[in-house]
Amino acid sequence: MDVKETPFVLIARVKVKPGKVENYLKIAEEVDKAVEKSEPGMLFHNFDSDPSNELKFIWTEIYKNDDALIFHINNPPVGEYVEKHFELAESIEIEIYGKLATETIDTISQVWGSANIPFKHFKTTNVGYYRNSIFLWSECACEEVVEGDRKRRKRKIHKYVERYSESLLMI
Repeated sequence: MDVKETPFVLIARVKVKPGKVENYLKIAEEVDKAVEKSEPGMLFHNFDSDPSNELKFIWTEIYKNDDALIFHINNPPVGEYVEKHFELAESIEIEIYGKLATETIDTISQVWGSANIPFKHFKTTNVGYYRNSIFLWSECACEEVVEGDRKRRKRKIHKYVERYSESLLMI
């Protein structure tokens, strides 16, 4: 499989300024709703609080592929969130786990570097896997979000269920 088409995880560690947590939670909720509506390549998007420090939070994001990350970075609601982030937070640090194409790394290094956002890409070893069946489902779900035709959506879902059922029988 092409490296640009593999899923990966992004962790963004945020430290909010004292007295700004409520406002920060508001912008996090706004961007979360916007991402859910506009980014079918974002498979998981979650904002968690650190149990030992009320000012620290973590975004956990799972992307379908490199294009989904590039789309996310260029998504206008995400840009608005980042602007507000710098007003309300002390810091943000980004870590990516999984394979990325060199051109994707170059692009995000340039974008995040110009915004003074620390970024670390953890290199993938030969140990690990992902389940294709889960990503077949996400592909079907993405098509469902993008297309408005109900009959077409039903056919795609039925095709997925047939493919998924066949793969389970092979196990």
